[in-house]
Amino acid sequence: MDYRSCNADHFYLDRIGQRQLIEILRAIPTLVAGLDVAVAKQEKFGSGGPRIGRVERAQPLPFNPRVSEAATVLHHELASWVRFVCEPRGIRYWPDGCTHSAGFIGPLREHERRAPVHFSPPSILELAKWLDRNVASLALTPGSEEALDAIRIVVEAGFATLRPPPEEAGARLDGAKLEDARKTEVNASAAAAMARQMGRVLDVDGEVVEDYRTLTRRRIFHLCEVGAVTPVRRTKIRGKDSPVFIFGQLLDAHLAHPSLESA
Repeated sequence: MDYRSCNADHFYLDRIGQRQLIEILRAIPTLVAGLDVAVAKQEKFGSGGPRIGRVERAQPLPFNPRVSEAATVLHHELASWVRFVCEPRGIRYWPDGCTHSAGFIGPLREHERRAPVHFSPPSILELAKWLDRNVASLALTPGSEEALDAIRIVVEAGFATLRPPPEEAGARLDGAKLEDARKTEVNASAAAAMARQMGRVLDVDGEVVEDYRTLTRRRIFHLCEVGAVTPVRRTKIRGKDSPVFIFGQLLDAHLAHPSLESA
């Protein structure tokens, strides 16, 4: 054991650091809810996201395509710290609520439960909850003094993606940005905001050939109601059900059905 980095409680991450880490981990559900649908400028977070503890706000990352990347980076970071706790102890990650391996043959107490033989890889929320519950074990592991800053950086960077840099607020969505945007998953509010950025497309005579300004939330829900476009999934935003679409499919349906109600 390296006693130079271990305090009197034998914690490599002291109690203050543990409390700060728990605070950050408990902010992750809010971040995940934002990352799940934040693809335009629909979320009203302040520049760089909310302040967590004493950490400075991170520099906002480029708009839109980086949202999914932020989620991937966050998942990787949390999973690496879960492995960091498990591997030295020779234990496996179990889903939330499980207390014994699937092969445990002894009797279980009322609050105990075997892990299933096969289970899906843990989500960001499950990893964050596991680290929250096992923060003391993390703090007792040599090297855990780096966990606080490492997790805080990726969480702050994730919040930063929820708002574009001020200089990009009025940027037109076209070219390569549009190609990336067409592949993204958006809710109706995000799609309408992105469509406004695209504006109108004129031909050489100045005639409007494509008008995306009329792709409003009402128009999107109407396209959905008549079967012109189908949500790829549904999510919850502030407790309300919200359909999620592929942005390119919305654009194509909007242009393919000009006779349908537009608002």
